[in-house]
Formats: sequence, structure tokens, C-alpha cells
Amino acid sequence: MMYSRVLVSFLTVFSFSVAATDSHKDSLIYDLVNSNGSKNYSTTVNPAQGTSVVTIQGKTVNVGITAWSDTGSHDAIYYYGSDIYVNGDSRWEDETVKSATIDKWGQGLAIENQDAFIYGNRYYADGHSIDNFNEYHGKRDFDMLLLSFDTAVSLTGASFSWVDGSSSSKEITVAGLKDNSLSLFSGSNTWADIAGNAISTAIGHYDISNYQSSFTELTTAKYWLIGAYNTFFDTSIGDFEGVGFKLSSVTASLNAETNPPPTQVSEPGALALMGLGLGLVLYRRKRRV
Repeated sequence: MMYSRVLVSFLTVFSFSVAATDSHKDSLIYDLVNSNGSKNYSTTVNPAQGTSVVTIQGKTVNVGITAWSDTGSHDAIYYYGSDIYVNGDSRWEDETVKSATIDKWGQGLAIENQDAFIYGNRYYADGHSIDNFNEYHGKRDFDMLLLSFDTAVSLTGASFSWVDGSSSSKEITVAGLKDNSLSLFSGSNTWADIAGNAISTAIGHYDISNYQSSFTELTTAKYWLIGAYNTFFDTSIGDFEGVGFKLSSVTASLNAETNPPPTQVSEPGALALMGLGLGLVLYRRKRRV
């Protein structure tokens, strides 16, 4: 019995699994606004045409940032409290995704889309946050920033200088797009069209209530949308309240964190160890006879 226990212990020591982890710690925290308050990016859809570069894990990566929103038609100005449209354009609630203006508020970025209205003698525009609030004619506009990298990266988190919303749960949408997606940002497509070109393993919604957010289980992509919770990319929340935020930074790495399955000791090796153990037991028994 003693030799059997020795054999079991011997085999237990050598029949183990080697756990392999590929975790890239050298990620970049990319501040979208510099410490001096200036914007820290090129306003371009195609990163190759911009002048902004970042260094991620020792690699130089070009990056551009643009703003997009489904919005009213470009020239339409709505008179608040009426159904009158300037320039005779009644397509106030246009579902087409069009370019928008990035506004800087302190250390965060917001979006001013093309919806606007006149009340009395004042002109108002939607430009205080990146949001999905109901607009003045009854429907939601989904604001999103497009971050374009010339190398595929994984977004792993973000920080915010301001968050607003009536619900205690404030969510954003993060979506990575396929490499051929830039043609969709021509001012003639809807969020549904763009969502159809998203990478299924690079879509998620995350809480931003505490001004910080960690993005988990996202693979890599060259083009990333970050915006107020967008139902065209993700309907898991169901009914939701509006949210708005100002984006300060994003965290990026060249590779998504992975946890490969344990590497098992090869079967021939295990058999060899078992044979050695049995031989040892037989040898000790023979000596006792």
C-alpha cells in the first residue's frame, strides 16, 4: 500500500496542467484633450490622412476622430413649439447618419449635431454632450465618435469628464467596425446600415456612472464607435432612459486580452511516467521476496 501511495503522489506531481496567459499590460491611455486644454487628434475619417500619432506597445499608430449623428436635414431649422421649417424642408427627423461637430468642454469632448431650432431671437444647437436624448420633435438622435486607427487595436476602457441622465444606470455603446466600413460614412447611410458592418465580437455596452468604464471581451478593430447607448447596435437593455457624456480619454492596446485553455502534458509523457512508476513498484516488491 505504501508503494501505491508513492506512485499516486509521483504521478500527481508530474500530471499537471500548464496555464498560459497572454495579457498585454502595456496599453495606452490616450487623452483626447491635452493638459493645456487643446484637442489631441486629427479630425479625419481616414487616419492615414491625419497628422496625429500615438504609441501603443512601442508601435506608432496614426489616429483620427470624427463625430456622427442621425439628425435633421442639414439646412432645416425648427421653430420650437410649431411645425414650421426654414427653407421649406420638412424632413426634421432624418434617420441618415451625417457628420457632426466635435466640441471641447474643459477636459472632455462633446458633439454638436445638425439639429437646431430658433426660439424667439435665439438660435439653439445640440452641442453639450454626446447623447441619445429625445430631440424636440419626439425621436432620439444617437451621437457617436468614430475613432479611426491605421492598425487594429482593442479598446479596453475610457474616462469621462461629465455624465448626465435621469436613470441611475448610464450606459454607452462601443462597437468595432470591419476594415471596409469607411465608405459608410458618406452622409447617406443609417445607423442600421453601419451596425450591419460591425464586428460581432467587438460590440458591447458599459456603465459610465462613475466617470470610468472598463471594456471587457472586445476583439480588435481599426475603426471604433463610442457613443450614447445605441439601440441599433445593441438591444439588450430594452427600454432605457437617455444619457449624455463628455469623453476625456480611451485606453487601447494592440491585442485583446486572452486566456488560452490550460496546456495539458502530452499523453506519451504521462504514459512514460506511469511506466516508470510501475517499474519502481515491481522492483521494490522483487527485492522483498
